[in-house]
Amino acid sequence: MFEKFKEEFNKNMAEIKKKGEEKHKLALEKYKKEYPEITEAEQLSGITVSTCGSNSNYEIIDVVYENVTVTLKLTDWSGTKAYMDAAFLRVKALLKISCAEMGGDAVINCGFNHQYNHNPGSMGASFWGYGTVIKYVNKQQ
Repeated sequence: MFEKFKEEFNKNMAEIKKKGEEKHKLALEKYKKEYPEITEAEQLSGITVSTCGSNSNYEIIDVVYENVTVTLKLTDWSGTKAYMDAAFLRVKALLKISCAEMGGDAVINCGFNHQYNHNPGSMGASFWGYGTVIKYVNKQQ
């Protein structure tokens, strides 16, 4: 009897997870449309944003910092995770765009963080990221 219950439970959980993943994907696509910088950064596929350093020879161009603040009404919790994921993607996208504007090839040694702010009727969050913009030396064209 326990095996049957366990099998039924696992089946139900898998269905719930699948529905949640589908809902998350749809919500994330919606938010990506709202923030064109995410799509713009996807075109900059040659620029790397990494929390690690680089083993290649490079010159440091500058340090870059980007911040995104989001507010979500407490009545709209359905897309919260996707909204937060989109905010993180926006920070990464803005780092890439800044790197491209500086003539860099990558943003290395990045750090990311966030802070939640709860207000009556809404929830806010700030996401920020920073890193070192570099230009590779003797880069193969």
